[in-house]
Amino acid sequence: FILLQKHIVYSFYKDYDTRNFWPVMILTTLIICPSWVTYSVEFKADSLAYLIGATCVILNHKNKNNFIFALIMGIIAGSALIFKQQYVGFIAGYMTWVILTRDRKDIVFAIGMFVSMGFYLTSLF
Repeated sequence: FILLQKHIVYSFYKDYDTRNFWPVMILTTLIICPSWVTYSVEFKADSLAYLIGATCVILNHKNKNNFIFALIMGIIAGSALIFKQQYVGFIAGYMTWVILTRDRKDIVFAIGMFVSMGFYLTSLF
């Protein structure tokens, strides 16, 4: 969905500049998925977990050279599992990305996710 929106922005402006991308992304989301937007505005547990995870991933990719920051963001992203157990799908998707890209910074982030996910799972027993 985001790739589709990036293509739309590129067709209008011929670049992916942030000031062009986010307004068009918000407008496209409101037009294509109005029921999802109204559901996510309610801030239920699954929306909150996804918001935390997506924010941590974005912040991790903004700070390219800070491995401690990547570890902390990974721990925060993995701890979002306490809000909704289906968040495991987000974690599995990110782990697939890590396997495909093999970027060191993504691996540090994934280790942080596994650490916090492990703490959560061990607290259940």
